Amino acid sequence: MQALRRRVNAVYTDVFWWFMTALARFLFVVFSRWRVEGKEFVPPMGPLIVVSNHMSMIDPSLVTTAVPRRITFMAKSELYRHWFTRWLVHSYGSVRIVRGRGQRQTLETLANVLRHDGTVHMFPEGTRSKGQLARASPGTAQLALQTGAPILPVAITGSQRVTRFKPGFTRPRLTVRIGQSFTLPLLEGPVQKAQLNSMGDMIMDRIAALLPPEYRGHYATKPRAPSAT
Repeated sequence: MQALRRRVNAVYTDVFWWFMTALARFLFVVFSRWRVEGKEFVPPMGPLIVVSNHMSMIDPSLVTTAVPRRITFMAKSELYRHWFTRWLVHSYGSVRIVRGRGQRQTLETLANVLRHDGTVHMFPEGTRSKGQLARASPGTAQLALQTGAPILPVAITGSQRVTRFKPGFTRPRLTVRIGQSFTLPLLEGPVQKAQLNSMGDMIMDRIAALLPPEYRGHYATKPRAPSAT
């Protein structure tokens, strides 16, 4: 019976996912000047960690409409407080995270998705920024080192200007730019905090290289040009 329930839930979340992605794509086309660059860089199969900057609550939808793969997101625990947002993130098949605790269990859940050639999305900054990149948190680098999965950098511009729709609004310009995937270098022995910070900076450098200079923030001085590895 439990196996049947899991199967039904998996089918439901898949159908819900593709429906909501199609709806988001329609809304972006109608209500914004939406553009996606670099779709050819998305690996068609295999494990994949999608990383992007984060400025707005619409960023996850921008990623899903730009990256043609079924993506598992992380959802902060605050989204589970109201029945509607709880139903929404559950229907998306998101992984619940509690800030400050439970990180090991969350990373193991995401690692299991990657072991089955799935796709997960992470905001390396850990929270929304105010239009400029902030320093990376270690979680994304830790997952990438643990699994060896390729990382796909994605840069979003324009979403910080989208707060709510008003009568007479102008269609904001939203751009999603996808770079070439890469992998982190292999490290021998226990990974130290300084190494995680360095790997996190490497990930953010790839995102920064896809962004206009005014968005780069902490990574304005030395963004790396995207390149395949």
